[in-house]
Amino acid sequence: MEINEKTVEAVATIELIGQLWEPDDIHALQQRVNSVLTGAIKGLVIDMERLTFISSVGLGTLVRVFRQCSDRKLVFCLYKPQGNVRETIEMSEIHRFIPVKETPDELAQAMIKSRP
Repeated sequence: MEINEKTVEAVATIELIGQLWEPDDIHALQQRVNSVLTGAIKGLVIDMERLTFISSVGLGTLVRVFRQCSDRKLVFCLYKPQGNVRETIEMSEIHRFIPVKETPDELAQAMIKSRP
């Protein structure tokens, strides 16, 4: 799995490419999140547009990230999950408490909350 990161206007985006299920990949994602959260950010987006698979352990990691962001009063969203990744998120019902955004406009609206 590939993990890319960028920060624009105090909103960090972590892009996931490939499959999130190997223990090393899950650990790498958590480390990347921990690193991002030490910065001066106001929001975090997990870009899932090119993620092709997520395991239950991967979902658990997203819930943990959501809690970390909530504890810091940061806006947290999942962005553009596709196909079976979307189905897995819906079946697990984490979309009931972690916002899922589908368009750049929806994402921008959610991130407005992150600006001072």
